[in-house]
Amino acid sequence: RSRRQRQMCIRDSSCIPVKLNTGSVWPRNSFYKYPGKIIFEFKDSIEPGLDSASFTKELERKIYN
Repeated sequence: RSRRQRQMCIRDSSCIPVKLNTGSVWPRNSFYKYPGKIIFEFKDSIEPGLDSASFTKELERKIYN
């Protein structure tokens, strides 16, 4: 997406962050995949209207806390 499209998405719709643990099961840039349980954790939505920097900060806060 272009920067403008991302800005429109942030401004016009809410976002539901999703936290994954795939990195602990499928190592980055690895040919090998290991068996394990992958967890999808849906966080509280982020309301529209934030500027890009505020949106990024809020997204990181919800995913990493």
